[in-house]
Amino acid sequence: RNIIEEKESLQEAVRKQSEILKTQISDLDKAKAMCEKMLCSKSVDYKEFQVEQYVNQLQEYWDYNKPVFQLDSVSFLYIWGSFAVWVVIA
Repeated sequence: RNIIEEKESLQEAVRKQSEILKTQISDLDKAKAMCEKMLCSKSVDYKEFQVEQYVNQLQEYWDYNKPVFQLDSVSFLYIWGSFAVWVVIA
């Protein structure tokens, strides 16, 4: 919209998007590394799961990823809310 309204150049929008993608790729690489570390464990069991084993600084990790957790919760509620509406309609 800003590009169409000439409030921002296409070049600036692409630059911003590139930075966002770099951050997302970095975050995904960290998540991938954690998943791989978990899979290398002898057993991955929810009852015995200890986050501290895979994350060095838990509070910092939680604070940094809070927007991701919030977005995931919103997505979950949106999906199940939509499902509930379809159940009521059908």
